[in-house]
Amino acid sequence: MNLGHQTVHVPLIELRATEAPKPSRDPSAALVTSKAVVRFVPEIDALLSGVRTAAVGHATAEALEQAGVRVHIVGDGGGVEALERLQVGPEDVAWFVGAKEPAGPLMDAIQRRGLHQWGVYTNAVPDGAPELLRAAVFDAVVFSSSSAVRAFASILGGTDCPVFVIGSTTAAEARLAGFDVVTVASHHSLEALAQSTAFLAR
Repeated sequence: MNLGHQTVHVPLIELRATEAPKPSRDPSAALVTSKAVVRFVPEIDALLSGVRTAAVGHATAEALEQAGVRVHIVGDGGGVEALERLQVGPEDVAWFVGAKEPAGPLMDAIQRRGLHQWGVYTNAVPDGAPELLRAAVFDAVVFSSSSAVRAFASILGGTDCPVFVIGSTTAAEARLAGFDVVTVASHHSLEALAQSTAFLAR
């Protein structure tokens, strides 16, 4: 999608497998918050067979469906919103499958609802990323994940530029870091995130 911007892409996150074992109890419900789960858990289709499953967005849902997982709920506003729609009850054994350290608001929701957390990957800042970010010149910042917000803040500390984010969880993380969140994408996709910046090109 070309909106007339000159973009500077600085990858701040690299995903690495944790090799963590799956929870001991089989799930009746599951929240999956990244399409990367399919890469790190090749047997995800067998593990979630017959399980009521929520995906954090359309990209994650598509990856799961292609891997053979039936997705019942597709969230549009981030992990917390998808978890709310999953409607985990006291009788459920519910899994969270995603990052080892999810964003603060999502982690709070996971713990509050008693989900079994399975962190199958961890986020790391790639070699050379701090130097690239410090050298970059930009008028706005676009974040597609909470982990990218944390990495940016750890390197630069903050920014006075307007900030655009992919969902409510990322927005909460950005505001916690002191950023001026101008717009939250209308739904959880990179296309919607790009579209949210349209006015900058006017």
